[in-house]
Amino acid sequence: MEESRIKVFISYSWDSDKHKEWVHKLYDDLICAGFDVIFDQNDLRLGDPFTPFMEKSITESDFVLIVLTPNYKIKADQRLGGVGYEDSIITSEVNEMRNHRKFIPVLAEGTWKTSSPVWSKGKLGVDLSTPDKYDSEFKKLVDAMKHEQAALCRADKNTSDEEMILTARDFFEMGSQKELRKDFIGAIIDYTKSIEMEPSFAITYVNRANMYFYYMKDYRMAMSDYDKAITLDPSFQKAYYNRAVAHYHLGEFQEAVNDCDKSIELDPSDIMAFQARGIAYCGLKKYKKAISDFSQVISIYPKESDAYYSRSIAYELNGDRAKALKDRITFDRLTNKAQKSSQNNGMRFSPPKGINN
Repeated sequence: MEESRIKVFISYSWDSDKHKEWVHKLYDDLICAGFDVIFDQNDLRLGDPFTPFMEKSITESDFVLIVLTPNYKIKADQRLGGVGYEDSIITSEVNEMRNHRKFIPVLAEGTWKTSSPVWSKGKLGVDLSTPDKYDSEFKKLVDAMKHEQAALCRADKNTSDEEMILTARDFFEMGSQKELRKDFIGAIIDYTKSIEMEPSFAITYVNRANMYFYYMKDYRMAMSDYDKAITLDPSFQKAYYNRAVAHYHLGEFQEAVNDCDKSIELDPSDIMAFQARGIAYCGLKKYKKAISDFSQVISIYPKESDAYYSRSIAYELNGDRAKALKDRITFDRLTNKAQKSSQNNGMRFSPPKGINN
């Protein structure tokens, strides 16, 4: 008897003809890899009702590939059009069935930050956005779906947990759950197992680095993992920011500035990178540049109290006590905790935040 093929549904936004052609190529590649693919360009006909098609396709598929682009994120987060409706079905099924591995993010355009809907933040996916990554990442996608389906089949046959094969994705998810439960040592162990099985996922290194950094204060170990993540994915903006913070805590202020420069280049809207660079500039005694960065934060978020506090320190170190006092008063007003500012004699620096935090 012929073994039933794994059924896959592709969820995507009709951004442009070029993007639809890209998705069609993905469909063709999945068919060649032996999957049964549900694809609206082939399976919908004029006059067919769209809503039942989406509901049936998502609920009856073994896997749903979420093709991420900046436009997909906008439609999903704002619940617009077909993408918005599909996103509602997906989040409902995830919340009800807890079947996270069924829904796999596939980056087609942009970055993980600019293209991922809110619900998918921190989910491990594959990056098919550039030709040089496509073949190797597509192979990971195929292998992951086949391994996961094989594990589910064994579970259906009452196979014990000890006999089931755990994949790198399994250990990544387990590490994320332990991190949420504040079992940080356990999270490091699971992230390490995930890395041993699949050493090319940059996000796993970043998450393990965050455990070393934030909870163990082992900045050198964290730095090593941030280095590996950036080597694997030079466009990983949060890795540069987190590494900048590690450099700062090690007294490596110029290196912190350099990483903040790259972080800001990749995401000019990330005020945390401006705040971090300003503090690193203070470490270098470049107070005017620090003031400029803190002012940039304030121009974007006028109620960001930490920026006022940090700028007040920079003004004072630069010899402008009048402006320092004005910023300190603003900080006290925003926080409504005057005693806090009088007792705090250091720079205010946000700790690094990982992708899945």
